[in-house]
Amino acid sequence: MQIELQAANDIDATGQLYDWLRREDRLRGRIHMAYADLPADAMGGIADTIAVAVGTGGMGTVAASAIVAWLSQRNSDLTVSVTRRPDGVTLKVEARQAKDPEALLRALAGFLDGEAAGPEDGNAAS
Repeated sequence: MQIELQAANDIDATGQLYDWLRREDRLRGRIHMAYADLPADAMGGIADTIAVAVGTGGMGTVAASAIVAWLSQRNSDLTVSVTRRPDGVTLKVEARQAKDPEALLRALAGFLDGEAAGPEDGNAAS
Protein backbone atom coordinates (compact mmCIF):
# COMPACT_ATOMS: atom_id res chain seq x y z
CA MET A 1 0.00 0.00 0.00
CA GLN A 2 1.07 3.54 -0.60
CA ILE A 3 -0.04 6.71 1.14
CA GLU A 4 0.03 10.28 -0.08
CA LEU A 5 0.50 13.18 2.30
CA GLN A 6 -0.40 16.81 1.72
CA ALA A 7 0.04 19.54 4.30
CA ALA A 8 -2.31 22.52 4.10
CA ASN A 9 -2.39 25.97 5.68
CA ASP A 10 1.38 26.53 5.37
CA ILE A 11 3.25 26.97 2.10
CA ASP A 12 6.42 25.26 3.39
CA ALA A 13 4.78 22.51 5.43
CA THR A 14 4.85 19.74 2.82
CA GLY A 15 8.60 20.20 2.30
CA GLN A 16 9.19 20.31 6.05
CA LEU A 17 7.21 17.11 6.56
CA TYR A 18 9.15 15.47 3.74
CA ASP A 19 12.47 16.43 5.39
CA TRP A 20 11.21 15.08 8.72
CA LEU A 21 10.12 11.73 7.25
CA ARG A 22 13.41 11.30 5.37
CA ARG A 23 15.20 11.29 8.74
CA GLU A 24 13.28 8.19 9.82
CA ASP A 25 15.67 5.32 9.07
CA ARG A 26 12.90 2.74 8.68
CA LEU A 27 11.24 4.84 5.96
CA ARG A 28 14.44 5.35 3.98
CA GLY A 29 13.93 4.55 0.30
CA ARG A 30 10.15 4.53 0.68
CA ILE A 31 9.52 8.29 0.30
CA HIS A 32 9.44 10.58 -2.71
CA MET A 33 7.97 13.95 -3.65
CA ALA A 34 5.33 14.38 -6.32
CA TYR A 35 4.98 17.66 -8.17
CA ALA A 36 1.87 19.43 -9.37
CA ASP A 37 1.26 19.46 -13.10
CA LEU A 38 2.32 22.79 -14.55
CA PRO A 39 1.71 24.43 -17.90
CA ALA A 40 4.37 23.72 -20.52
CA ASP A 41 5.75 27.26 -20.28
CA ALA A 42 6.16 27.22 -16.47
CA MET A 43 9.57 26.87 -14.89
CA GLY A 44 10.16 24.42 -12.07
CA GLY A 45 7.46 22.85 -10.00
CA ILE A 46 6.00 22.98 -6.56
CA ALA A 47 6.09 19.82 -4.50
CA ASP A 48 2.58 19.28 -3.32
CA THR A 49 2.44 15.62 -2.31
CA ILE A 50 4.65 13.19 -0.44
CA ALA A 51 4.29 9.54 -1.45
CA VAL A 52 5.24 6.88 1.10
CA ALA A 53 5.27 3.16 0.37
CA VAL A 54 4.12 1.60 3.63
CA GLY A 55 3.32 -1.95 2.50
CA THR A 56 3.31 -4.46 5.33
CA GLY A 57 5.53 -5.27 8.28
CA GLY A 58 4.55 -2.38 10.51
CA MET A 59 5.53 0.42 8.11
CA GLY A 60 2.11 2.04 8.57
CA THR A 61 2.79 2.40 12.29
CA VAL A 62 6.29 3.75 11.59
CA ALA A 63 4.85 6.36 9.20
CA ALA A 64 2.04 7.22 11.63
CA SER A 65 4.53 7.69 14.50
CA ALA A 66 6.70 10.00 12.41
CA ILE A 67 3.70 12.07 11.25
CA VAL A 68 2.35 12.42 14.80
CA ALA A 69 5.80 13.42 16.13
CA TRP A 70 6.11 16.07 13.42
CA LEU A 71 2.60 17.43 14.05
CA SER A 72 3.21 17.62 17.79
CA GLN A 73 6.01 20.12 17.15
CA ARG A 74 3.89 22.46 15.00
CA ASN A 75 2.62 25.71 16.48
CA SER A 76 0.18 26.56 13.72
CA ASP A 77 -3.23 25.33 12.65
CA LEU A 78 -1.93 22.78 10.22
CA THR A 79 -3.85 20.00 8.51
CA VAL A 80 -2.24 16.97 6.90
CA SER A 81 -4.35 14.92 4.50
CA VAL A 82 -3.37 11.25 4.43
CA THR A 83 -4.71 9.35 1.42
CA ARG A 84 -4.45 5.58 1.13
CA ARG A 85 -3.76 4.09 -2.28
CA PRO A 86 -5.21 2.28 -4.07
CA ASP A 87 -8.59 2.80 -2.34
CA GLY A 88 -8.32 6.62 -2.25
CA VAL A 89 -9.79 7.05 1.25
CA THR A 90 -8.51 10.24 2.91
CA LEU A 91 -8.07 11.05 6.59
CA LYS A 92 -7.44 14.65 7.65
CA VAL A 93 -5.25 15.10 10.70
CA GLU A 94 -4.92 18.46 12.45
CA ALA A 95 -1.93 19.63 14.47
CA ARG A 96 -4.19 20.48 17.40
CA GLN A 97 -5.03 16.76 17.62
CA ALA A 98 -1.39 16.04 18.47
CA LYS A 99 -2.10 17.33 21.97
CA ASP A 100 -3.25 13.76 22.58
CA PRO A 101 -0.53 11.96 20.61
CA GLU A 102 -1.46 8.47 21.78
CA ALA A 103 -5.05 8.77 20.56
CA LEU A 104 -3.92 10.34 17.30
CA LEU A 105 -1.32 7.62 16.78
CA ARG A 106 -3.94 4.89 17.33
CA ALA A 107 -6.35 6.54 14.88
CA LEU A 108 -3.72 7.15 12.20
CA ALA A 109 -2.04 3.75 12.55
CA GLY A 110 -5.45 2.06 12.38
CA PHE A 111 -6.28 4.04 9.25
CA LEU A 112 -2.99 3.06 7.62
CA ASP A 113 -3.68 -0.58 8.51
CA GLY A 114 -6.86 -0.38 6.44
CA GLU A 115 -9.43 0.42 9.09
CA ALA A 116 -12.16 3.00 8.55
CA ALA A 117 -11.26 6.68 8.25
CA GLY A 118 -12.54 7.44 11.74
CA PRO A 119 -15.56 9.66 12.39
CA GLU A 120 -17.96 10.14 9.50
CA ASP A 121 -16.31 13.42 8.48
CA GLY A 122 -13.00 11.69 7.71
CA ASN A 123 -11.09 13.38 10.52
CA ALA A 124 -9.02 11.53 13.09
CA ALA A 125 -10.48 11.34 16.56
CA SER A 126 -9.69 14.39 18.69
